[in-house]
Amino acid sequence: MRAAFSLSYITRLESGDAEPGLELVVRIAHALGVSVHDLILETPSDPWLSMEAQARRRLNAILERHDREALAVVLPVLALAEEASSRRRK
Repeated sequence: MRAAFSLSYITRLESGDAEPGLELVVRIAHALGVSVHDLILETPSDPWLSMEAQARRRLNAILERHDREALAVVLPVLALAEEASSRRRK
């Protein structure tokens, strides 16, 4: 509730029954810790592009906060993913 609006209003936004004004979009972006651009950017037709952007944004957020605990969780997962990717290429 950091952006201070009701659950019913969120439901209306998600279903397309309501359109937020710019002020609300800014408040939502701030509450989610993302940019306004991220909220209004159309979803790419290629799911890979969306996943890649999300991964970059989340990893950058961890690095910018110098969040050692989160990084300690993420690094082993990234190492396993990289190893699995290398095996698939062979």
